[in-house]
Amino acid sequence: MTRKRARKEGPEAQKVRLRATAPDLANLVDEGRLTLNGAMAALDERERQRRAEQYLLNAPDRVEQELRRALTPAQWREHEAWIKRRDEFDALSRSEQVDIARWVLAVDPDLAEQVKNGLVLLSEAYHELKQAEAFLGQLAVTGQRNG
Repeated sequence: MTRKRARKEGPEAQKVRLRATAPDLANLVDEGRLTLNGAMAALDERERQRRAEQYLLNAPDRVEQELRRALTPAQWREHEAWIKRRDEFDALSRSEQVDIARWVLAVDPDLAEQVKNGLVLLSEAYHELKQAEAFLGQLAVTGQRNG
C-alpha cells in the first residue's frame, strides 16, 4: 500500500487493515508501544521488502528473457551448453575437480596459470582441452586413413 492510500484511510480502516495483515503491529499499537502512524510505516516497509524479495526471486527469469532477446539462436545454444558444462562440473566431487586441475596443469601450464589468475574458469579450461584432444584424435585418425 502506498502512503497516499494510507492517508486516505481513516484511523479505524488502518487499524482493521493492520489487524488483518500485521497483528503483531496492531498489538503494539493497542498496548501503546507504537503509534498508528509508526505501525503503518512499518507495514509499508514490510510490504516494500516483500515486493523487493519477490522481484529478486524472479530475477533469473528476467535475466533469461533478456538474454534470449539479446542473443542470436546460435549464441543462445552456446550459452545453454556453457550452463550445462558449468553445472556438470559443479556437480563433481572436490577430488575430481582437483584431478582436473592437475590434468590442466600437466597439459597446458599457461592455461592453468590463467585459471589460477581467475581469467578462465577451470571448467572451461577443461572443456577447451578436451575439445582440442578430440580434434587431435580426429586428425590422427584422418592421417592414418590417408597415409
